[in-house]
Amino acid sequence: DNIAWLTEHDYKYLVISRKRNQTLPENIEGVVVKEDANNKVTTYLVNNTDSQETELYCHSEAMEAKSTDLMDKFKKRFTDALTIMKNGLSKKGGTKKYSKICERIGRLKEKHRKVAHHYTVEAIADENKEFASEITWEHHPKESGKPAGIYCIRTNQTHMDNITVWKTYRILNDVESAFKTLKTDLGVRPVYHQKTDRVTGHIFMGNHYVKTGKSL
Repeated sequence: DNIAWLTEHDYKYLVISRKRNQTLPENIEGVVVKEDANNKVTTYLVNNTDSQETELYCHSEAMEAKSTDLMDKFKKRFTDALTIMKNGLSKKGGTKKYSKICERIGRLKEKHRKVAHHYTVEAIADENKEFASEITWEHHPKESGKPAGIYCIRTNQTHMDNITVWKTYRILNDVESAFKTLKTDLGVRPVYHQKTDRVTGHIFMGNHYVKTGKSL
């Protein structure tokens, strides 16, 4: 709706696409817009004739590494919880009833839904289906979801090239970083107030402290 409003009023825009499961375009030569010891960003420019937009697909090696590390942590938490549940089957006082184990596995999958679909979890019951004798799980790496480190920038400025689109988007990060620094130095962050007069007072006191080094 926001994009439609901007287009209707002839505004220029450059935003991040909300499309899911993004993949890099095929048969398009990538353009490296950043490369240093910490990161390499390769971009792929596509002219979308349906939406009359330019779409810039970006792959960041640093973002991919961060996303992979985060996903590994989520997977470890999930398997650690399964291990605790499995060990409880042989411990005194541990949950052993088959129905309870199935309920706990269901709640665990819901809690760790970001990674649970990467695993097949099975609770094995005894002959009477009363107690669980084993809990097994298997990881399916080929079902690991969308590729990591990929994002798409969309704009109605179709004359822009790869570098211009990417650098324009990066301006937003610089502005946000500047505001974050200013808020921290001025002592106005975080603000938990909700009423305007209280927010104003909070900012005034923070500003006064920065200037004088004394609290009111």
